[in-house]
Amino acid sequence: MSKELRNNKERQRENCSQTDDESVSEGGHCCNASLELIEINAKLDKLLKIETIKERVAQLEDENKQIKEAVDATAMLCYG
Repeated sequence: MSKELRNNKERQRENCSQTDDESVSEGGHCCNASLELIEINAKLDKLLKIETIKERVAQLEDENKQIKEAVDATAMLCYG
Protein backbone atom coordinates (compact mmCIF):
# COMPACT_ATOMS: atom_id res chain seq x y z
CA MET A 1 0.00 0.00 0.00
CA SER A 2 1.43 3.39 -0.93
CA LYS A 3 2.24 5.88 1.80
CA GLU A 4 -0.19 8.39 0.28
CA LEU A 5 -3.08 5.88 0.29
CA ARG A 6 -2.24 4.85 3.87
CA ASN A 7 -2.21 8.52 4.99
CA ASN A 8 -5.53 9.07 3.19
CA LYS A 9 -7.11 6.12 5.03
CA GLU A 10 -5.72 7.33 8.36
CA ARG A 11 -7.16 10.80 7.76
CA GLN A 12 -10.51 9.26 6.88
CA ARG A 13 -10.49 7.11 10.01
CA GLU A 14 -9.65 10.14 12.15
CA ASN A 15 -12.38 12.22 10.54
CA CYS A 16 -15.15 9.69 10.15
CA SER A 17 -14.38 6.19 11.38
CA GLN A 18 -13.44 4.57 8.08
CA THR A 19 -12.30 0.96 8.35
CA ASP A 20 -8.98 -0.30 6.98
CA ASP A 21 -10.70 -1.77 3.93
CA GLU A 22 -12.56 1.38 2.97
CA SER A 23 -11.24 4.34 1.07
CA VAL A 24 -12.76 7.01 -1.09
CA SER A 25 -11.30 5.41 -4.20
CA GLU A 26 -12.91 2.08 -3.29
CA GLY A 27 -16.34 3.64 -2.98
CA GLY A 28 -16.37 4.08 0.80
CA HIS A 29 -17.92 7.17 2.31
CA CYS A 30 -17.54 9.29 5.35
CA CYS A 31 -19.95 8.84 8.22
CA ASN A 32 -22.81 11.25 8.85
CA ALA A 33 -21.02 12.87 11.76
CA SER A 34 -20.02 15.91 9.74
CA LEU A 35 -23.62 16.42 8.59
CA GLU A 36 -24.84 16.03 12.15
CA LEU A 37 -22.26 18.56 13.32
CA ILE A 38 -23.41 21.01 10.66
CA GLU A 39 -27.00 20.59 11.85
CA ILE A 40 -25.97 20.99 15.49
CA ASN A 41 -23.97 24.12 14.65
CA ALA A 42 -26.95 25.56 12.78
CA LYS A 43 -29.17 24.93 15.82
CA LEU A 44 -26.58 26.50 18.12
CA ASP A 45 -26.40 29.54 15.84
CA LYS A 46 -30.18 29.88 16.06
CA LEU A 47 -30.03 29.62 19.86
CA LEU A 48 -27.34 32.29 20.00
CA LYS A 49 -29.47 34.55 17.81
CA ILE A 50 -32.45 33.93 20.08
CA GLU A 51 -30.37 34.78 23.15
CA THR A 52 -29.12 37.96 21.45
CA ILE A 53 -32.69 38.92 20.59
CA LYS A 54 -33.82 38.24 24.18
CA GLU A 55 -31.04 40.47 25.50
CA ARG A 56 -32.00 43.23 23.06
CA VAL A 57 -35.67 42.95 24.03
CA ALA A 58 -34.70 43.27 27.70
CA GLN A 59 -32.64 46.38 26.88
CA LEU A 60 -35.51 47.91 24.94
CA GLU A 61 -37.98 47.15 27.74
CA ASP A 62 -35.63 48.84 30.20
CA GLU A 63 -35.27 51.83 27.91
CA ASN A 64 -39.05 51.99 27.45
CA LYS A 65 -39.55 51.90 31.21
CA GLN A 66 -37.07 54.77 31.68
CA ILE A 67 -38.79 56.83 28.99
CA LYS A 68 -42.20 56.25 30.59
CA GLU A 69 -40.82 57.31 33.97
CA ALA A 70 -39.33 60.44 32.41
CA VAL A 71 -42.65 61.27 30.72
CA ASP A 72 -44.52 60.75 33.98
CA ALA A 73 -42.03 62.95 35.86
CA THR A 74 -42.31 65.64 33.21
CA ALA A 75 -46.13 65.46 33.33
CA MET A 76 -46.04 65.84 37.12
CA LEU A 77 -43.86 68.96 36.79
CA CYS A 78 -46.03 70.49 34.08
CA TYR A 79 -49.45 69.58 35.40
CA GLY A 80 -48.51 69.07 38.97
